[in-house]
Amino acid sequence: MIGAALAGALACAGAQAQAPVTERQAATYVRGGFLTDSAHAILSKDVRLGAELRRRLALPPGTDSRAIYDALIALTDPNALAVRRAEADELSRYAPGAGGELKQPLFVLESGDATLLIQYDLQANNISFVDEFAGSVTKKLAPPAIAEPPKPLVAPEPAKAAVIPPTPRSMLRIPGVTVYKIDIQQGNNVSREAVSQLKLGMSREQVRALLGTPLLTDIFHGDRWDYVYFREHPSGAREQRKLAVHFDGGKLARVDGDVAAQKGAN
Repeated sequence: MIGAALAGALACAGAQAQAPVTERQAATYVRGGFLTDSAHAILSKDVRLGAELRRRLALPPGTDSRAIYDALIALTDPNALAVRRAEADELSRYAPGAGGELKQPLFVLESGDATLLIQYDLQANNISFVDEFAGSVTKKLAPPAIAEPPKPLVAPEPAKAAVIPPTPRSMLRIPGVTVYKIDIQQGNNVSREAVSQLKLGMSREQVRALLGTPLLTDIFHGDRWDYVYFREHPSGAREQRKLAVHFDGGKLARVDGDVAAQKGAN
């Protein structure tokens, strides 16, 4: 489950002897960092912004990474969010400008009307550079117009019967059979029953035993655990729930979020 991997990575983001993460893990962490609004540590403290994004956000010089993260979250929609590797043709048309030369891995985050180019530092385990693709960058160029060939001077041959190419296996349709669509789930699927068993004063270990490992643990909020659950139904409908667990002195002090307890935590 990506929740356990992402929680472990962000929890040790400030460690001095941290092993580098993989590119696949980095893509998962980027997505998880934008699914919630409380993962400031996903950005480097000295994160750089490209020229396009600086113009759009209009942030004053010296803005810290936490304020930059909040501004980026405001641009994106967690219910329509996709992260993928940047394609070579996209990068060939991208002008980094004052951002300097970019290093791999580079990802594209698409969400709503925002398309962000993200550089991930595998050693530091955070985002070191963000920019926004200009409107013409991610759009595919239209093919050049082909001039109509001159008409033949001789009578054309009789038209041959059209040949219908075979349908690929992935496109086969069998009458009476509905194509199966995958139900995609990510994060922590925390039930009301589990939340109802929470009691004030529980230790971190007791909470973890009930709810599992949180999707996000922010180094700036050591006493807060965030459980985030995302599901995309075969029908296309999307569901997202959040639960925040707060500790005081290592003991459970407060629970809030979309998954309300039936009895517990009181």
